[in-house]
Amino acid sequence: MKKTFFQRWRSFRIWIGAAVLLSTVIIFIGRDFGWMPHWPSWPASGQAGPMVLRFLGHPAGLTAVAAGIVILVTLLFGRVYCAMFCPLGIGQDLLGWILQKLRLRKRESRPLPSLRVVRYAVLMVVIGGVALGVALPLLLLDPYAITGRTLSLLFKPGLVAGNNLAVQTAGDGRFSALFPVAYVLPVWGVTAVAAGMLLLLALAVWRWGRIYCNSLCPVGAFLSLLSRISWYKLEFAPTACKHCRQCLNHCNAGCIDAATRTLDFDRCVLCGNCAAFCKFNGLHWTRRYFRPRLDLPERRPENSPAETVPISPGRRQFLAAAGTVAAGTVLLPSLHFQQQKPPAEFPIMPPGAGDFDRLAAACVGCYLCVENCPSKVIRPALLQYGAGGIMLPHLDFGASKCEFDCTACSNTCPTGALRPLTVAQKHVTQIGRVKYFADRCVVTQCQADCGACAEHCPTGAVVMKPWKDGLRIPVTDVSLCVGCGACEHVCPVRPLRSIVVEGLSRQGQAKPPVQTAPVQVKDNGFPF
Repeated sequence: MKKTFFQRWRSFRIWIGAAVLLSTVIIFIGRDFGWMPHWPSWPASGQAGPMVLRFLGHPAGLTAVAAGIVILVTLLFGRVYCAMFCPLGIGQDLLGWILQKLRLRKRESRPLPSLRVVRYAVLMVVIGGVALGVALPLLLLDPYAITGRTLSLLFKPGLVAGNNLAVQTAGDGRFSALFPVAYVLPVWGVTAVAAGMLLLLALAVWRWGRIYCNSLCPVGAFLSLLSRISWYKLEFAPTACKHCRQCLNHCNAGCIDAATRTLDFDRCVLCGNCAAFCKFNGLHWTRRYFRPRLDLPERRPENSPAETVPISPGRRQFLAAAGTVAAGTVLLPSLHFQQQKPPAEFPIMPPGAGDFDRLAAACVGCYLCVENCPSKVIRPALLQYGAGGIMLPHLDFGASKCEFDCTACSNTCPTGALRPLTVAQKHVTQIGRVKYFADRCVVTQCQADCGACAEHCPTGAVVMKPWKDGLRIPVTDVSLCVGCGACEHVCPVRPLRSIVVEGLSRQGQAKPPVQTAPVQVKDNGFPF
C-alpha cells in the first residue's frame, strides 16, 4: 500500500534522528575508541543551547545562519527541531520505544496537562541567568548539555570497562580492532548529579512521555512561543476524524485531546506519529496565519472513556511557576555574587577561557572539551570554583598535564566559552603560574639530585641552578610559565608537591618560550 505523506515524514524523521543521535555519541565517546579522532565542532554548535550562547558572543557567520534557519523553520512549521535534531528528545523517544517493546510501559489514552505557565516561568529564569552572566540554569536544563554529561559520565565508563574486559578476555593480538582504553576515575559528586537527572528523566518518560520537553526544557519553551504563531499547523479534519483515539495513543507529547478533537500545537514536536497511524486521514496541515480559529463543538461518544487529566493549567502549576520565578529571583543574584568572588586558591581553567566570569556565563557543561582532551587533564568541577561554578571544566594536574602543542579543547567548544586557539597562541597563553616550595623539594630535603620539573618544562620557566655540594635546585620564571602543569604532574613529592601551578581568575600572556639546554639528571631511581 502506498505510504501517506505523514508516514513518509515519520520515516524521514526517524532516520534523521538516528543519524543525529549516532553522531552525538561519536562526538562524545568516539575519540578514545578511534572512531573519529578529529570530529569538527560545527555539529555541536548547531544545537540550540550552545548556538544561543555562541550567538551572544559572536553574532555572525555560521552561528547566525544556523540560528536563522531554526527560527525560520519553526515560524513556518512548528517545532521540527525538537523532533529531528535534539539528541535528548530523540533519546527520550528511543527510551519510550524500548520500554514499550519490553512491556514496561503502556500507551495511555489521555492527554497531559499543558503546564504552559511553568515552562515559560522556567524560560524566564534561564533568560534572567544568561542576562546576569550566570549560565547555571541553562547548564542544568539545556538538552544538549544533559546529553553530553550522560554520555561522558555515565555511558562511557561502562563502555570502556566492557571494551577492556573484552581485550583482556581475547588476549593480545586476537582481534586487531580491539585495544585497551585508558580508564579515568569519575568525579563522583558530578557523576551523582548526572545520574540523578537521568533517573528522573527516565521516570518521566516511563510515566508521561516527553513531558520534560514541554515543561522544563528552555529550548522547547522558546520554540513553543514561536510555534504559536507558525504559518502552518496540524489540525483535526472534523469530517474525517472517526474518534478512534489512535492519534492520542501514539502522541509522545500528550498534546492531543481526542474528546474535543483539539491539538495543542505549541507542545507538538512534529513527530508525525498521530497522523501516520490514523487510518482515516483525520489530521492534516492547515495554514493559520491571520486565520480565525475554528472552535469545534465537543464530541464525546458514549463508548469513549472520560479523560482523567485536564488540559487547563489550574492553581498548582500557577503556584509552581510562581515558586520557580521566586527561586530564580533569589538564587541568580546570589550565584552572580559568588562568581564575582572566586575562591582564594583558584582552579586552572582550560586554555581559551579568558576569565572566570566569561567561562561561567558561556559554558553549559556539555563536557565536549573533557572528552576531546587527549591527556584527560580536563575534569568536571564540583565546588572547586565555588557555588557559582558547579560542573564547569577545570584542569587536574594530579591526573595529567596540558599538552603544550594541543588545542583540542578550545577548538571543539560549541558555545565559544573557550576561544579557539592556534598552536602559536597556545604557546603564550598563560592559564596559571608556577610556584616552587624549597622546603618540600627532594634536593633540599633528601640531598639528592632530581631536576624532573626542569626537564619536562617546555618553555624554560623552570631551570636548574647550582645550589651546594654539587647539587642544583629549581629556579622559576613566572613570565615564561604558561601553566601547562608538566612540572607539577611529574614532581615525585607526595602528598604536597614541591612545585605547583596556581590558577588565574583571568588568563594572561606569557613571554615566548626560550630554548634551554637539556638538563643532565643523575639516576637516583626516579622514573623520569
